[in-house]
Amino acid sequence: MYSIMMVFSEIPSFLVAIFLLFILGAKTGFFPLSGGMTVFKDYNNWIDKILDIIHHGILPVMALSLSRVGGFYLLSRNSMISVLSKDYIKTAKAKGLNNKRIIFVHALKNSILPIITRIFLNLGGVFGGAILVENVFNYPGIGRLMKEAVMVRDYTLIQGIFLFITFTVLSMNLFADIIYKKIDPRVR
Repeated sequence: MYSIMMVFSEIPSFLVAIFLLFILGAKTGFFPLSGGMTVFKDYNNWIDKILDIIHHGILPVMALSLSRVGGFYLLSRNSMISVLSKDYIKTAKAKGLNNKRIIFVHALKNSILPIITRIFLNLGGVFGGAILVENVFNYPGIGRLMKEAVMVRDYTLIQGIFLFITFTVLSMNLFADIIYKKIDPRVR
């Protein structure tokens, strides 16, 4: 498992997107190859339209998720190993506490802080990978909008996109700090 996650942590999201496009889109035909929804389709109701949009969005979301899961696994593993070697864990074991209680109450609470930081930083910075993944799938989103703005040299739109991305990254950092205060009383 460790070596598989090590490989997943190093593959960029656009390569994962290309592999998924070839395997799940072209070979098996389970998913559409491009676009955000089926073109010129007459939907019976709004639920069919939403299901079609979700069906088109599964591969891009899967590509972005798979390219990040290796890093999360490695960080979680290293954080938990580091916390389990601390003195207070040894003290809890010496007291005769149950292993589940030691792991879920003492160790998990202290090892989750770096993971929360990574989650929120990745949520803020997911646009970097999304730009490339959207171009692979020809998916209509902020990445495609940015590509078109660069092609026609619409500098105002490019600045607006960068401002939006900056605001998103800063908001995610703020949310991480708020959640830190809830989880760890030492941060207050």
